[in-house]
Amino acid sequence: MVKEKLEGGRGSSLWPVSIKGYDLRSGAVKREVSLGKIFKANHHHRCYRNKATVNYIITSRRGSEFIDLRGGAHTVNNWVRGACHMGMMPANGLQYAPPHPCKCYIDEKLSGFNALAPKRRVKDEGGRVKVAGKRLEKGIAYDSFHPSSFTFHPSSDWPTLRGDTARSGSVHTMLPEHMTLAWQVPVGSRVGAPISVGERAFVPLIDEHQIVALHVQDGRELWRFTAGARIDSPPTYERGALLFGSADGWVYCVRAADGQLVWRLRGGPQDRLIGVHGQFESAWPVHGSVLVERGVGYFAAGRSSHLDGGLHMVAVDTRSGRVLHEKTLAGPHYGVDDIQQNFQLPMGHLPDILYMEGDSLFMRASKFDRHFTPQTGEAQLKAVGGFLDDAYFKRMPWSMGKSGHARVLVCDDSQAYCLRMFDSLKGLDPKVYFTPGKKGYLLFASDLTSGRSTWSRRVPIRGRALVVTDNQLCVAGPPDTVNPKDPLGAFEGRLGGVLRRIRKTDGKTIGEHPLTAPPVFHGAAAANHRLFLALEDGSVACFAETLK
Repeated sequence: MVKEKLEGGRGSSLWPVSIKGYDLRSGAVKREVSLGKIFKANHHHRCYRNKATVNYIITSRRGSEFIDLRGGAHTVNNWVRGACHMGMMPANGLQYAPPHPCKCYIDEKLSGFNALAPKRRVKDEGGRVKVAGKRLEKGIAYDSFHPSSFTFHPSSDWPTLRGDTARSGSVHTMLPEHMTLAWQVPVGSRVGAPISVGERAFVPLIDEHQIVALHVQDGRELWRFTAGARIDSPPTYERGALLFGSADGWVYCVRAADGQLVWRLRGGPQDRLIGVHGQFESAWPVHGSVLVERGVGYFAAGRSSHLDGGLHMVAVDTRSGRVLHEKTLAGPHYGVDDIQQNFQLPMGHLPDILYMEGDSLFMRASKFDRHFTPQTGEAQLKAVGGFLDDAYFKRMPWSMGKSGHARVLVCDDSQAYCLRMFDSLKGLDPKVYFTPGKKGYLLFASDLTSGRSTWSRRVPIRGRALVVTDNQLCVAGPPDTVNPKDPLGAFEGRLGGVLRRIRKTDGKTIGEHPLTAPPVFHGAAAANHRLFLALEDGSVACFAETLK
């Protein structure tokens, strides 16, 4: 063991410099493998045991360190780790990495249950996965499609996830003081967040691989389009067309009027499928919501900069489907010869729905210019776990500038409107906890300039969908209640949902409406004096002015 001071940080590290192999009978040292400085770190060993195979010892100092017993180079993989106590499980030639509750390396670390295979050997001269097959396919509407006269009011429509390119959750429309349920229609088994432009609303059916168009007056279905795999978030409207990505690895452009395909573009280098939650998906999936700005669509294809050759960042002309520029984000890869300590190493990238602030693109904590050149600096809006993370995990807060932490938030030009579950994010403190059905969730408004709270209220709603308009703040979710006969009923959607409309100037309640089911995450959209909700029972509801 060696003890040395950490470079660029406080304190020192006590770490092993070698692994020794002992004779089982005599106890004599038969072999010693040098570790270099890959164990020099500032943190305790992960809370699970190391594992071994014939060729490797897989340790858990920070994530997964592969100690090569054959004399090869050891590798450091901080971006993948195992669950507490269980750890990783090497078997069947794969590394199984179960779910974990850790925030460390959150900007690059895999979540969920993953099975990782050895690196594929098919590569081109640049070190990236070789591009194969035709990439752009033209649809039946390609030659006849032109930017249409389909009504679009940028200020009062809701054309993309969370309303705009900044993903602010706000829109310039007035909601009536007196509203009622205008219509509610079933559309599928698992509906995603809605958008609305003009006289139409559009929602994804995630597991059915579909986009559905509804008429805003009565909810009648106008058309459906089916892609090749899941669509996890809503399309983006652009000049008479809808752009959206799919887990099949393709980005689609269809006519908003009738759902006819204009073009589709493969985001990744190949058509290679893997199993994901009982369905086939591409190794390079694309999130549904494509960022569109000035006729250019921006998206990321892939699962991690550490997997399958990296993330493919693509900018495409929305009219023709032509790739304008792209960049592959791969690694960074660390080995025994590359590092002097495993502390404060630059991290890789995870994909997410892109958004804009000023003239910069953001993907989680990563900042780029329009050509995907990395930039320094942080976004004002931070969603630590990504825009689609609906887990309410204490260690994955949202924030907007100086707002303080929240579970989810929206903002207009002057204030952020935040919903907070835990009053404190202090860790490892038994006094910091949340009791369902007791005092409720803290809803508060925070001045964007000063960070000062302008009002706050406790609400008995586990908010999953927030919208702010010119006059109202809408909060929808399951009720914060505990039924003794069904304690998990509210959490699991069996007690319906609640929509509360609030005056955004002082937080006072304007109206409250029962819902047949809780809304899906980000499942609210306001447009042209109407409020649309996508619900967990597979239906879409529309609230409009109460008719006299």
